[in-house]
Amino acid sequence: MAIKRHLSTIEEFFQNNLTGVSKALKGSLYVEKGLFYYSYRETSEAITAFSIAKHMTGLELEISGALGKRTKFQQKDTSQLIVRASSATDSPEENVEIKTQPKQVDQEHELLLKAPLFIEEQNHGKSLSLIDQALMLGLLCAIKVSNPLKDPLAMEERLAFLHRVGLESKNWMVHSAFLLYKAQIESESLKTFDRALLQIQSLCDQYDDEEPPPKDRMTCIYSLNYPPRHLLRRELGQRYLKFGVAASARDIFKDLLMWEDLIRSYIILQENEKATALTKERLAIKQTPELWCLLGELEKNEDHFVTAWEVSGKRFAQAQRLLGKAHLRRTEHDDAIRCFRLSLALNPLYPGIWFSVGCCYLQIKNWEEAARAFTSCVQQEPEDGEAWSNLSTALQQLGKPFESFSAIKEGLKQMQESWKLWENAFLLSLEVGDFSFAVKAINKLLDLKRSTVKFDWIKLLASYVTKNLEKGDNTRTIQFQTAQIEQLLQRTSDLMVSTPEIWETYAILHFVSGNVEKALDCRQKQVRLLAKTEAADMTPKEFEDLVQAEISLADLHKQISVKKPIHAFVLHLRSLIRKTEEYYAGTESYKMLQQLHEEMKEKEGELKQ
Repeated sequence: MAIKRHLSTIEEFFQNNLTGVSKALKGSLYVEKGLFYYSYRETSEAITAFSIAKHMTGLELEISGALGKRTKFQQKDTSQLIVRASSATDSPEENVEIKTQPKQVDQEHELLLKAPLFIEEQNHGKSLSLIDQALMLGLLCAIKVSNPLKDPLAMEERLAFLHRVGLESKNWMVHSAFLLYKAQIESESLKTFDRALLQIQSLCDQYDDEEPPPKDRMTCIYSLNYPPRHLLRRELGQRYLKFGVAASARDIFKDLLMWEDLIRSYIILQENEKATALTKERLAIKQTPELWCLLGELEKNEDHFVTAWEVSGKRFAQAQRLLGKAHLRRTEHDDAIRCFRLSLALNPLYPGIWFSVGCCYLQIKNWEEAARAFTSCVQQEPEDGEAWSNLSTALQQLGKPFESFSAIKEGLKQMQESWKLWENAFLLSLEVGDFSFAVKAINKLLDLKRSTVKFDWIKLLASYVTKNLEKGDNTRTIQFQTAQIEQLLQRTSDLMVSTPEIWETYAILHFVSGNVEKALDCRQKQVRLLAKTEAADMTPKEFEDLVQAEISLADLHKQISVKKPIHAFVLHLRSLIRKTEEYYAGTESYKMLQQLHEEMKEKEGELKQ
């Protein structure tokens, strides 16, 4: 490429004339070189060029943190990112303030502060030379392209760099770039997008201003990634489209003769006839793959996507994306995968397409490829809870429970209200042996679904603890788990008070913990609930369960051996025998009940003596 050759020639000249070239000029070369690579998305080369520029100019950078607030009503100070930067030498003549500065939209937000408010006055470093300000804005571009699109940490880092530059950007062009970059970041948030659009509109309007003169405007222009007027207006139109202001976007694109964007505006405004007519008119003048794709979407004709692919020399990824989506709608998973793969080979930075590929692989049960696809998706969109969930499913099918469990926990960070995800997480926690997380999952399910939670899961956790207690295991871990289960059963009993199994499980736990009186109370509640059913409506299985509960209750009475409660229990057994005689006399369970009655009468007699 010719530009690369020219850059190499200039670098060679600088190396041969080390003493005759200033540091600022050397730095300018590598800043421009970094912006060149940034424009062509050659990220590693851009970062390298910016690093050399930083070394050439002697810029000192430190990224740190300090306590402060980001919102007006924030009570507690939290750590805020801060960038400290200083130039190697002061260049006061470069930072002469220009009288006419770009207009900054200072629209107050009802919640957010304009910049972090630190609890102590911060030292942001010495003054910055003009080239160092441009370099910091170039580093900001490198941060943007080397991180996922909506990475919150990268966005915070970019804002910190901007804040440092904004403290002393007196040059017209540097300050314009500062305002544009800030507006681009703010436009990604619903809280500040209106202010961002007003700022970009203001920057578009300033091209018509008479002041400052061209000499001041052109200073440092090649060391900044600042767009010409038509591209800035196009960006404004695209952001209008993104937030539904399609009519204003349409007018901008019509003025700029940007036909593809104008057609999209017509589509959003549901003026499909105008969009179709304009598309065909432009295709008659010049065939482009983008126009063929737009016509395919308008006419719902997949052949146009194929034509777009051929016209582009098989280089237009959008054509294959649209073909893949069409196959996916018809559940033609193999064809959809083929098309999506072709598009991703050209441009892999489409997390939504990786997600679709992963779903197709799940449908055809290719678990390994599904895991790869969802891994690529979450690397680009770490906040996609569905992708984390599907990755967990694929890993589980591959026999990797620990990796699957880690993935589903990441998904839960984004989908706290998904009861299905919590159920899957609970089952996985049992598989990997994470008892505390299993209890947490049940508690969350109780928050979300309340009484519809499967009690068998709670019973399973309780049985794990009781078995360890029966073995004599009384370690701190088991004590902690016992306390967790007691809290869970207490909460469950409040929600499912009429479920006998709860009181049975609670009784067993109290018994193995040595709380016989509490176990007796729980068994009595279980028996009362079981005995509520009329004998005529009771199934044989329900009668057997009732008899077994009575036997367990009798064992507890024998251990406590208190006369009055045992007398009441004997009367209860006699009443139960009379009530069930007509329906269950002669059954094994009925005979066991009669025998239990006799045993308790004898026990009562012993206590009377």
